[in-house]
Amino acid sequence: MLVGVVICSVAGRERERGPALERSSELRLRGFLIGLAICVASGTLSCFMNLGFTSAAEVTRRAEALGASATGAPNLLWLIIMSSGFVANGIYCGYLLVKKGKLRKISNPQNTSLSGPGSSDGTPVGRKFGGVWERRK
Repeated sequence: MLVGVVICSVAGRERERGPALERSSELRLRGFLIGLAICVASGTLSCFMNLGFTSAAEVTRRAEALGASATGAPNLLWLIIMSSGFVANGIYCGYLLVKKGKLRKISNPQNTSLSGPGSSDGTPVGRKFGGVWERRK
């Protein structure tokens, strides 16, 4: 699997060498190494969710002892495992919202580009968050 990651990263690096990019080779190498590190780390760390399920048999037994059904007790593991993953993703999303100034745009009740029927300030939540993502041209 790691060989596949290395092959794909080398292919991405070769693609970046195109004439359209005007970045220095130092920046390209830095971006390549960061991307490679993220790929290797995510591939290596992805097994921890499975380890969480296999190592948490005691949590399931305890949930059954407290009255959960045998089929419903393992759902507690989903809550524990996925919540911990959400923490990292939630922090990063919040960081990006603040860094790009989108949080201010969403929370501003005077923002007419996101207004519409459906909430107390006239801005439905879905349209507020829809304004977070920039439209690509």
